[in-house]
Amino acid sequence: MSNIKLNIVIRLDIKLLLFWIAVYFFCYMANIELNIAVFAVFGIVTIAIVHTAIQKGVFGPLHRFLEVADKVIDGNTTDSLKDLKMIGLEDIEGSFKNIVGNIKKSRDNIFLSTDLIVGFPGETDTDFENSKNLIEEIGFSYVHLFTFSPREGTAAYTMSGKVADGVVENRMNKLENIVTKLNYNYKRSNIGRILKVLIERSKNNNITGKSENYLDIIVKTNLTLERKSIYEVKVVDMIDGNLYGELK
Repeated sequence: MSNIKLNIVIRLDIKLLLFWIAVYFFCYMANIELNIAVFAVFGIVTIAIVHTAIQKGVFGPLHRFLEVADKVIDGNTTDSLKDLKMIGLEDIEGSFKNIVGNIKKSRDNIFLSTDLIVGFPGETDTDFENSKNLIEEIGFSYVHLFTFSPREGTAAYTMSGKVADGVVENRMNKLENIVTKLNYNYKRSNIGRILKVLIERSKNNNITGKSENYLDIIVKTNLTLERKSIYEVKVVDMIDGNLYGELK
């Protein structure tokens, strides 16, 4: 069994073990009599069955997914993408959009952030354009951008299809412009809103805090506000990218 399969199986075994311990503890607290020996054997047998089923591929898609993961670790991304289609996971973008859409519906004005690697080996112009379009379409509040950095000992270190430094720099510049605009628009959308703000600094009328949606707010007030305390603040303006608020 490969390392990735072994790690997943071990984690699953631990979760099953904790589950049975929790069941036993519940029964004990509820004064339900149990034969400890029978209970222990039943738990061990259950873990053994699941463990064996994964190794033998009885769980089909899960087993197949582990095989795909193996190929990704080995650097065989082409075959792994084909395999993803075989197990119905090819529409990752569509699934991602649906998840984000549901999150936005569940909470108004939510702060959405993500990470994006630019220049991963094999990244084509089409790949980049798809990523860029997805970021704009979803409208993230912020995106942490960073370029691919090869690290010896990892599978990606020996991957072919290195993206030229000039191309990576150009792509980063385009994305930074988009992210800056998205972040600016999100900040402005908070003007007029009342937010809960955790005060982080309060000294000499220089009062700043972090809002419930991860925005830095400068609070305009003559009052002394306690650090590490939460206040309701109405956002009233944005100057040079900084949000200003007043106590509600």
